[in-house]
Order: sequence, then C-alpha cells, then structure tokens
Amino acid sequence: MHQTYSRIIDGNIICENYALKVIERQANVSAANFLMPTELTIKEYKDRYYSAGFERLNYGFMWDLIREMAKDFSVSKQAMSYRLRNLGLIDENEENLLK
Repeated sequence: MHQTYSRIIDGNIICENYALKVIERQANVSAANFLMPTELTIKEYKDRYYSAGFERLNYGFMWDLIREMAKDFSVSKQAMSYRLRNLGLIDENEENLLK
C-alpha cells in the first residue's frame, strides 16, 4: 500500500505540500499496522525481551533483538525500530542504534 501511494505521488506531483505529507504519513502507519500488527509486535517483543533477562542498557542485546524481529516480520531494521518506538517499547537511544 505504501509503495502505491509513493508511486502516485512521485510519478505525478512533487511531494512538498502538507496534504501529500499527510498522505505519506498515513501510508506509513497503514503499512506498519499491516506488516507489524500491534498485539503481535508487543507480544513478540515482551516474550523475547523478558525471557532473555537483560537490562535495557545492554545495547548489543537490543540491536540483536531489533534485527531478529525485523527478520521475522520481513521488514527493515529501521522500520522495526520505528514501530517499537511508536508503541513505547523502546526509547530514543535504542531507536537510534540503527541510525
């Protein structure tokens, strides 16, 4: 769905006005909800995080957790980190691990 919006926008209009940015944001949210459903994403994160017994400050563990979840959900690491951040599961420092 996201790519359809992007092709229409990129193919016909320069994406610089506010309305098109809103459409882009809606496409991103829809894609995230479709590819990484809220309940499943939260469950998977909590199962992996709490079963490992690591502290949140262990960034090596957090990077691996994000990487593995991204692979399992067939999304990019950046998309997974954004999703986990938007769901309140990771903080800004953990999200920035992949930037």
